[in-house]
Amino acid sequence: MFSENKFLEIIHALETFHRRIFKNHVLDKAEYRNKKQIIIDSVPEEHKAWLKDKLSFGNEPSLKERLIELLSEVCKYRIVGKIIKDNEEFIKQVRDSRNYYTHYDFSMEKKALNGSDLYYLTIKLRIILIIHLLILLGIEDEKIEQILQKLEDYHYNFLIG
Repeated sequence: MFSENKFLEIIHALETFHRRIFKNHVLDKAEYRNKKQIIIDSVPEEHKAWLKDKLSFGNEPSLKERLIELLSEVCKYRIVGKIIKDNEEFIKQVRDSRNYYTHYDFSMEKKALNGSDLYYLTIKLRIILIIHLLILLGIEDEKIEQILQKLEDYHYNFLIG
């Protein structure tokens, strides 16, 4: 039986990879700091500490934004178009599944994938991570395509279809 922990390991790896390699803020840091201060200054004193804590990570990209950027970097590789037919639906499935398996909020349970669907989603995320690591290592696109073709032929052909 496939464990949702495998899924969580891969999505956490991708989120961490994005955090380390890509821009990890939405607004310019000074602009965000100014906006945050204006907002904090506008609330009663007894709520300032709570609000400041809640806004401490407010300038980081959401999982959706991270996935959009990660996918945009790898969409040129043939296998990605074969295994991900609809980027928006793929991102929604990843986000909903990650949120459910991280927080176990029963209201999200029906949106989360499970069983073989979660397994296939995990494999697709693993392929995205592999491509990003190959790019980071400086491997040329042609060689990456060759590596991916071998992976497709011998390991991931069940995803194509």
